[in-house]
Amino acid sequence: MVIAFSRFTLVTGQTALGEYKRHFGKAITLFIFFSLVISETVSCMGVMGLVAQVIQEWSRPLTGSGEGFSMVWVTIIISMILYYIFWQGKQGFFEKILSLFVFIMGLCFLITMFVVMPAPADIMKGLIPTIPNKPNAFLIVTGMVGTTMGGVLYVVRSILFSEKGWGIRDMKIQKRDAAVSVSIMFFPSFAVMACAAGTMFPLGIEVDNAIDMVKLMEPLAGQLAVSLFVAGIVCAGISSLFPIIVLGP
Repeated sequence: MVIAFSRFTLVTGQTALGEYKRHFGKAITLFIFFSLVISETVSCMGVMGLVAQVIQEWSRPLTGSGEGFSMVWVTIIISMILYYIFWQGKQGFFEKILSLFVFIMGLCFLITMFVVMPAPADIMKGLIPTIPNKPNAFLIVTGMVGTTMGGVLYVVRSILFSEKGWGIRDMKIQKRDAAVSVSIMFFPSFAVMACAAGTMFPLGIEVDNAIDMVKLMEPLAGQLAVSLFVAGIVCAGISSLFPIIVLGP
């Protein structure tokens, strides 16, 4: 889908939403647009809440009360930083910042994985796709697919390619870009699962959310691994908020 949307924009010179309007009319285009905006607004709330909660949990030892940094203030500060970057209005600057966050995210997760890496045989076994025999297993799988293949990804990618002025002559660069993008989606996800497999799984510990993982990693892997993991989560959250901010305008 990444390649298909990219090719479409390079060949036609038009964005996905622009062509929806031309071929299917305003009503369907507005329905798609508002569906994306509403879903991404809800997603923005969830991601920001998770980032603030993870920072609060990590910062508990740094505060006298032991309650950690206020989630409200963490949210306000991150929002101010994001909107400062957004209002610069320069795509090159925007891309550099986003690349930095993605790079830090991937590096943090990969380093953490090597700190707590499980046996290679277990890693290879875990790469075999299976659906666990647990309640709501299909709902969890659907959620994973939905968050990885969000509709906003393709619409925003189309917009960015159009703004760059790329055409058919840039098809080779687009394919390379797609390969790098998909790899970056895979490796941090792989590293996070390896972290869980190397720490919680051998002890039979169940983890239902990122906060549980932060709490449990410290006694198992040490403060450094926890700090790296938290940095990875924060960068993952902030980098995923960028496309949401771009979509509305």
